[in-house]
Amino acid sequence: MSISAPSAWVAALGIATVKMLLVSLFFMHLRHSNQLTKLVVLGGLLWLGILLVLTLSDFATRGWTGVPGK
Repeated sequence: MSISAPSAWVAALGIATVKMLLVSLFFMHLRHSNQLTKLVVLGGLLWLGILLVLTLSDFATRGWTGVPGK
């Protein structure tokens, strides 16, 4: 099985997300922390999402315009 298959990427990202949630909620005790800590973690995840969207949008739009000289 090739890792370039879209279903493999979705499965890998799903497993990584579940693993991240388990580690942060139980092993880092985020489930029992105060509201400020939860807000900081949520802000970090929001910032990560923004960076991923901007990076993927840049990657997806490459090649729409021709490169001069090619």
